Amino acid sequence: FGNSLSGTVPSEIASLPLKRFWVTGNNLSGTFPEAMLQNKNMEKLYLDENSFTGFIPTGIAEMTNLIEIRINNNKFTGCPPSELFTMPKLRILYMDKNEFACELNSDIYRGARLGDLQLFSNQFFGTLPEVPGVSSLRILHLGQNGFSGSIPSSFARLTKLEKLGMPHNSLSGTIPKELASLKRIMYIDLLNNKLTGQIPIELSGLTNLKAITLHRNNLSGAVPIEICNIASLFYISSDCGGMTPEISCQCCDCSDTVSIEPKIMHE
Repeated sequence: FGNSLSGTVPSEIASLPLKRFWVTGNNLSGTFPEAMLQNKNMEKLYLDENSFTGFIPTGIAEMTNLIEIRINNNKFTGCPPSELFTMPKLRILYMDKNEFACELNSDIYRGARLGDLQLFSNQFFGTLPEVPGVSSLRILHLGQNGFSGSIPSSFARLTKLEKLGMPHNSLSGTIPKELASLKRIMYIDLLNNKLTGQIPIELSGLTNLKAITLHRNNLSGAVPIEICNIASLFYISSDCGGMTPEISCQCCDCSDTVSIEPKIMHE
């Protein structure tokens, strides 16, 4: 990787029976190399940090031995096939920093082994899909898209979740108290949305929480002192600064700071 390769991927190379295909950080272009779809043995596919364009073919779901897919930092468009999220062995799926644009459905939570899903910095829109049942997700990053509507209370079913990123969207409504069911959660990033109401005291039961960003919203009231007293918590932000603070807080960073670092939200 990182060898300044350019042009398209030749079909003669894409069709090789490789277990790993790694071309990260080059100048490759063209559409997804479809000759690769015949390779049922591939386990890791790294096309990230190139200039690939076009749609992701539905046939990728037939590459059933894939464990890890990184196609982030490209120019892919359209809607990723739902089958991509439910591949039987897939554990890591990085699709961030592309130009995908569509509404997503609940298949994004259904992967039997999918633990790390990065969809930030795209053009996804619509409401967040409901969580239909138990999910394997540990990391979910949906930030910098066009999601609107409320945060579903069914997020309570994401009980294995450790990192949740949804900054820079247009999410509205209140923060659901059901998020208190996420007992493993360490990082929550809700920066720059349109959330209203008070911060639920139930979140004080998140005993593994390390950081939560709440600023640039329309929240009101006070951050419960019980949340401030979470032993593991080292950072919390809210709109508590300025001449007319929207919220009061005894433990917050009241400056207009940035969201949780993307490197923290990645595994």
